[in-house]
Amino acid sequence: MFLFNHDAIEKGSEILVCESTFDCMSAVEKGYNNSVATFGANISVYQKDLLCSLQPKRLILAFHNDEAGN
Repeated sequence: MFLFNHDAIEKGSEILVCESTFDCMSAVEKGYNNSVATFGANISVYQKDLLCSLQPKRLILAFHNDEAGN
C-alpha cells in the first residue's frame, strides 16, 4: 500500500493525511498541496515509513468521523 500524492510533497513541511483520494484531491484543490491519502482508515507500517522519510514538520490527520475512522 502506498500514499496517494506522496511524490508531490515538499520535504520538511506540514502534511495533511487524508483517508481517501477524493479528500486529498479536494484538499489540493483548496490549496493544501502537501496532502496525501492512505486509501482507508488504517496507516500501514510502509505508509508510516514513507511519511517519516519526508521528514514532516507536522502531520495533520483528517479521517472521517465514522466507525472506520475512530
